[in-house]
Amino acid sequence: MTNITKLLDRKTDSLDNIVSVEEFVVQRMIQNYSPFQPLPALVTIKAYVFIAFIKLLQKIVKEKFYIKNPKRELQLVDSRLRTILTSLIKKQIVYGWDLLNNYPDAPAVIRYGVYLKLTGPVLGKTYEAEGFGVGDDKNTALLIAVAEALERQSAYVWDAGRIVYGSYETLKVTHHLVWPELFSVKQKAEDNQKKVSRDSKIGWVSAAGLHDNKKYLLPAQMVYVLYGNENPTEPIFTDSSTSGVAAGASFEHAACQALGELIERDALMGFWLNKIPPPVIDLNTIEAKDIHQKISALKKHKLELYILDITSDIKIPTFCAVLRDPTGVVPVSMSAVVDFDKNRALEKLILEISKFAHYREDENPDSKRRGNISNFSDIFTMSERRQVWSEEKMFQEIDFFLQGEPRDFADIDDRTDIVTYKQKLEEIKKLLKQKGLDGYLTDVTSKEAKEVGLRVVRAVVPGLIPIHFSERRKHLGVSRLYDFPVILGASTARSSEATINIIPHPFL
Repeated sequence: MTNITKLLDRKTDSLDNIVSVEEFVVQRMIQNYSPFQPLPALVTIKAYVFIAFIKLLQKIVKEKFYIKNPKRELQLVDSRLRTILTSLIKKQIVYGWDLLNNYPDAPAVIRYGVYLKLTGPVLGKTYEAEGFGVGDDKNTALLIAVAEALERQSAYVWDAGRIVYGSYETLKVTHHLVWPELFSVKQKAEDNQKKVSRDSKIGWVSAAGLHDNKKYLLPAQMVYVLYGNENPTEPIFTDSSTSGVAAGASFEHAACQALGELIERDALMGFWLNKIPPPVIDLNTIEAKDIHQKISALKKHKLELYILDITSDIKIPTFCAVLRDPTGVVPVSMSAVVDFDKNRALEKLILEISKFAHYREDENPDSKRRGNISNFSDIFTMSERRQVWSEEKMFQEIDFFLQGEPRDFADIDDRTDIVTYKQKLEEIKKLLKQKGLDGYLTDVTSKEAKEVGLRVVRAVVPGLIPIHFSERRKHLGVSRLYDFPVILGASTARSSEATINIIPHPFL
């Protein structure tokens, strides 16, 4: 412990090698605890006592204490996160993580990626997945990336013991079954794999009813993303994705996030597929100073930001951001968010949409392997969707969506009185029940996620409009899709399959 100038060897060291003694010791104290859960009271007390003692010594000797740090990123990354990543690497679940590049033609954002290899007895091959996080600081961004990576692992890989096999006709005698009809008659006629028979033997997973807490069985492919890939002889129920899966520090936290995601995407699909332009928020009516600063930074870099109010009849503030970059690699980007607190929703939304301005070709390997996708029906993956929206001709395809009536942000009602996740979950249940929408929750937490203090929940609400990433698997059998214009008051007549938007949505 000494003055910093005595530690700094400019040939081999940098300031990142040098950290304060308080930082070094406190990071060592907390490194084996979960960053997703509150620290034990005793650990917190010890840390405060140690910091107070060091500050007293520094005051006496009139010099700040530093220590040479062999792990360069200790000052920048919470040691608890590094402990988790090291463990996942040893288990050969995570094979890498990095701080993603920023580019000078857009406002700087902090983005981390955590990369997974998924194997196991239920998987016939090794799959790759990733978790990404964006935040105002490195710890927050990496925390989100780690949580998303473990969320992906939990949603992709299942315990074979959870699967119940049988046909609907066989199991209905002894079980409550959920039988969703998400594809239209026309879609089923065009694709035999979408012809779901109640006599077909399929895999099922147990879930709890949102309103009655009874035990139900859901088709396994609606719960686990890779189940359909590994069981190709089963009929297709849905375009399986992680939409409706969320990680949290508690079951209530994860369930709120998962249900909120379904509500957000239902609203987005309702507007987009019905070609309804949502109200456009007048950015000058947003009063929060920090939000204004981020909006100004985007404008300074010649980026066009639109914030749209896509709140549906399920009255939780829901917003969509569209970022247009006339000279960028991705001319059009889209994000969405839902939150009872409208200001918090905007903070998350602007941070999330800002990351797309830093996208480059090397982040989309598919674009190097194939040419332009001329037939939108050939879009099957998210990277192919991003590739399509990287084409200059798509810049004008978003125009219709940005022509909605102007709306003052102050005129949007929110519920800042709903604070805890338990309160939020109860309110979401109430709002869904008012609309006659049944839902189901199932805990899919992997062993590794549970060990670090996370819970991962899959939510399924068959009556909401699901998002799709394969254009051949739009969910055109959902009645709410055609009721949506009437629900919003945008039309007096239901829409039809023939009028649905054929332009692929740019949500990634």
